[in-house]
Amino acid sequence: MSALRLQPFLRTAMRTAPRIGARRSLNTASAPTLYSAHAKVVGARKGHVDGENLKVDLTMAKALGGEGDQGKTNPEELFAAGYGACFQSAMNASAAKMGITMPTTIEDSVVETTVHLVGDMKALDMGLRVDMKVKVKGLAKEELQKVVDEAKKVSLKMPTIEDISDKQARIILHALCKDAEIESKATEYLESLHSHAKLTPDPQGTKRKAEEELEICVHCDAVFDMAENHDEACTWHQGDLDPDERCGFWDDYDEGLVDTEENREVYPDMFVWSCCGRLGDEDGCRPQAHEAVYKAARYRD
Repeated sequence: MSALRLQPFLRTAMRTAPRIGARRSLNTASAPTLYSAHAKVVGARKGHVDGENLKVDLTMAKALGGEGDQGKTNPEELFAAGYGACFQSAMNASAAKMGITMPTTIEDSVVETTVHLVGDMKALDMGLRVDMKVKVKGLAKEELQKVVDEAKKVSLKMPTIEDISDKQARIILHALCKDAEIESKATEYLESLHSHAKLTPDPQGTKRKAEEELEICVHCDAVFDMAENHDEACTWHQGDLDPDERCGFWDDYDEGLVDTEENREVYPDMFVWSCCGRLGDEDGCRPQAHEAVYKAARYRD
């Protein structure tokens, strides 16, 4: 049975970004409605959900300080089920379109979906990250990769920055830069692009052409010239940065959640990379060519 791991929803610094075909263009505001689902929720995370074909009780997960009651579910688990089912359906449709035969026994095609609630609860700054493991019996790994890549084109997508105009991008950037941290990062990127452009000789003698060749790497954050990119230009970590439970530092930590982005920045040496076991502030373990941010975002799910 062939198996693949993928991450349709990722953190700000994306870990994977497969190069697939042309981006699907769908305006969800004007597209015809195929089906509408409705659910009524009372009691928030400890309440109850009523839908046309759904009646479930909710409980707060133990990891979030709740009871984690048996027989009850939570929003992340419901999302994992829904997203996994949709993606598997997209795989079946994509395989048929490509002339690839999927197994007829349903147990031979499995999608395991893990939804992570990430961020900082105290600051109300949270988001979702999704890990998926796809296993299909009877398909070679190369065939399965083709099916998964095709399914990414038709599975549920959020609007991306590729769909907006330059004017809309400037408006959004100005709004985001009200946050001092975002403004600082944007300015840092801008200065890096300008500095690199000045240092890049151009046969035509114009800085504009040099700037058009520059990109920012989605993995290592470095500015690079596409013409000078090579297979070992970037070194990064493909895994997750998890709290180091061996060090003992977190045993007496009483300032809230441990697994937060803020703690990763403040205590990088108290986290380890799942891909190699190195500490959070150590160099990457995977060499490859730089990958442009805008191209990665273009194919983001």
